[in-house]
Amino acid sequence: MLKDTDENLNWLVPGPHWSRQVTDNMQDIVGRLADVIILPGEPMEEERLDGGRFRFLAGEHGGLSIKENNAMIVCDPGAVFTRKAVIEASCTIKGAHFKGTGGSNNEDLLVDVTSADATVAFMGCIFEKSPEQVTAFVNIADDARASFIGCVFIPVMPTAGTVVNNLGGGGKAANVGIIGCSNRTTKNHANVTSIFETT
Repeated sequence: MLKDTDENLNWLVPGPHWSRQVTDNMQDIVGRLADVIILPGEPMEEERLDGGRFRFLAGEHGGLSIKENNAMIVCDPGAVFTRKAVIEASCTIKGAHFKGTGGSNNEDLLVDVTSADATVAFMGCIFEKSPEQVTAFVNIADDARASFIGCVFIPVMPTAGTVVNNLGGGGKAANVGIIGCSNRTTKNHANVTSIFETT
C-alpha cells in the first residue's frame, strides 16, 4: 500500500507528466478500438488493410477502396461515403452510410464488389441514393459472396433499377443473402436470397 507521502501524491499535481500520461492512455484506448482511426477526408492507406481494423469517425469520407483480405471497417454514426466503394477483397463493413451524390462517381452505383474471390459482410449499413439516380445500389461480381445483415436501402425510387444486383445470375442466388434488412426503395433485388426483409 502506498503512503500519503509527497512523492506518492506527486502524480496528482498538474504538470508536464499529465500530458504524457493522457496521450499514452488515449493511444491505449484507440488501440483497443481499431488499428487505424480515419478522420473525415483522410485517405486510407491500403498497405495497412490486410487484417486491419479501421474505424471511420463521423463526417464525409469520399470513397472506399479495399484491396487486401480480412479488413474490418467499423463506422461511427454519421460516417458517410460520398463516392463509390470498390471492394476487391474479403472484408466486413459495419455501420457505413453509402450515399449517392450528384456529380460524383457513385451516382449509378454506390458499392461495387468486383472480385469473384471476395466474401463481404455488410452489417447495419445504410445505402442511400437520390430518387433520380438509376441502376443498382450494389453490384456483386459473379461468384463473389455477400451478406447484408440489418441494412437499410432508401429512399423510394421512382426510376427503374435494382437494389442489390448479383451478377452471377439466378443459379447463384445463394451466394448473396439479404437478412433482416429494410428495403424502402420499392425496387427489387436481383438473384439473391432474402430472409425477413421488410419493405
